[in-house]
Amino acid sequence: MYGLCFFVTLFGSYVSRLRRVICASYYPSREQERISYLYNILLSRRTNLLAALHRSVRRRAADQGHRSALLVLASR
Repeated sequence: MYGLCFFVTLFGSYVSRLRRVICASYYPSREQERISYLYNILLSRRTNLLAALHRSVRRRAADQGHRSALLVLASR
């Protein structure tokens, strides 16, 4: 029983990858849809990350003159 749990824990991700490869060989059009869907998700996350980074930089620039007591203590 422990051996089975250990096997599933170690090789579970590889089995799911293998399953995806097998399904892709039978249904290439669905695999292409899946790839384009995941690619679009990555692109949207990158743009959201870039926008969040710009907001953070603007906030920091606006807060440069104001220092909280916690920041003063942390710098010491």
